Amino acid sequence: MLANLTNTLISLITNLYVVTGVLGIALAMAIESCCIPLPSEIVMPLAGILISRHQILTGMDPWLALLLVALAGATGCLVGSVAAYGIGYKGGRPLMLRYGRYLLISQHDADKADAFFQRSGLDHSWGIKSRQDLRLRAWASSGRSCNLGRWMPWRYL
Repeated sequence: MLANLTNTLISLITNLYVVTGVLGIALAMAIESCCIPLPSEIVMPLAGILISRHQILTGMDPWLALLLVALAGATGCLVGSVAAYGIGYKGGRPLMLRYGRYLLISQHDADKADAFFQRSGLDHSWGIKSRQDLRLRAWASSGRSCNLGRWMPWRYL
């Protein structure tokens, strides 16, 4: 079953890239950075493979194409992170508690995320991005804390 899911995901992303080019790469990375589990471990390497097979960005120097893919990925990551921040800022904990069950986030998880931010401070939130399970649990907690005016997103851009 997992192999079918992986093959379906790869096929979907490949078709997205072939049709939309670098905009599709930016979109896929924005989705991944906006707490939707679309693994960048598939998104970015697949773009490189498609460049090497001349399926996207054809007729372009491969190094330039690779640079454009990297820029599109970074731009998409920034857009998705800002969107996730905005969702957390506007909706905060009430939004997470209402819809978090669909992402397997419980009241207990929300309490743990709040305790982390109270104990460690918001400057440690950058490390959460590297762990998908923590990222999903903490986005609304950081957004709720942003309502207090203690976190400045432009410091991380």
